[in-house]
Amino acid sequence: MKNIFVLFLLICSSQLCFAQAGEDSCGITPKYAAGFDGITAKGMLSPEDVLKIKKLKSEDSGVKIIRFTYLIDCGEDCEGGERTVEGDTFSEEDLKLLQGMKSRNVLSLYCLLGKDKKGELVAFKPFLYYIR
Repeated sequence: MKNIFVLFLLICSSQLCFAQAGEDSCGITPKYAAGFDGITAKGMLSPEDVLKIKKLKSEDSGVKIIRFTYLIDCGEDCEGGERTVEGDTFSEEDLKLLQGMKSRNVLSLYCLLGKDKKGELVAFKPFLYYIR
């Protein structure tokens, strides 16, 4: 009986995970724009600007970012990688990866998901930065 209960809990929790995965911002037409809090540069960042990156913000004050995916492309210089962040703030581990970026690396952000004032899911336009 105990094994059946554990199996039931496992199935329910996996269903919950798959339901949350259905909130795919890449499947929603993007209507909003986002950027980094405290950074006004567009398209190109200096290494000093990269150190200021902490949080994403919506350009529309009524919309909150709840998840996004970023990719660091550093060619053959490093492994880079793709990561998904829950919320609007980079974790300490994410910040270490970002601060390790060098000149000619690319930071791409996409699949940005948010909620508007009504609580409806909305998407943000993808964007990227080249590091000078």
